[in-house]
Amino acid sequence: MAELEIVQLGASSLKDGAARWQCSTPANDNDGLESYGEIPVYQGLGLTSLPVAKDDKGCAEGVYAKGIGSKKGILIGGRDTRSKVVGKMDPGDTVAHSTDAEETAQVRLQGKKKSASIVVKGADGKHLMVLVDGKNGKIQVMAKGACIEIDDNGDISLLGKGGAGILIQGGDVCINGNLKLPGMPPGMFIMCAPMTGPITIPAVIATPLTLTPGTWMPCMSVGGYT
Repeated sequence: MAELEIVQLGASSLKDGAARWQCSTPANDNDGLESYGEIPVYQGLGLTSLPVAKDDKGCAEGVYAKGIGSKKGILIGGRDTRSKVVGKMDPGDTVAHSTDAEETAQVRLQGKKKSASIVVKGADGKHLMVLVDGKNGKIQVMAKGACIEIDDNGDISLLGKGGAGILIQGGDVCINGNLKLPGMPPGMFIMCAPMTGPITIPAVIATPLTLTPGTWMPCMSVGGYT
């Protein structure tokens, strides 16, 4: 029969594309460790991970099984005492995360909310996120105070940290903020104003285009021209 033992996991490696975890067990009451060396690991299909070595915050632990066939032993599972998944989980949710102590990168699959998200902690400690929200029918990319969103109607919005944005809604493109083009002198911007008279734009490929009074057109301002 197999004999199971809880062991401490240390710095590990990949050999021939497969994970091997360094493991050891307390040898005496003085907290000495007896090393078992690098042991092959049986993880879930499609999942490969390597633990982080012990530090003053805790360590990774594994279940070591001895007496399995002709092998010296195998590891059949593990956990990290430093691990603390960020955010609430409900029954039916699954979270995959990196094995560093802070779980810097996470993939959250939430059944009740019908959503999948990728959450990564940046160097500044703030999170960056990609959210696929099936419940509300939208996709969002959020980072550094900015957001890109495709909603349930197929509309697309881009919002910058400073408040400027672009909304693509049906056949319309709406711009919020000061529009600046390459080559524009400093202090100039483009705004929209209603026309006071008809304008005919010469044909380049097809027929000329005539715009009637009341049509909103871009115009240069602040020291520029209209």
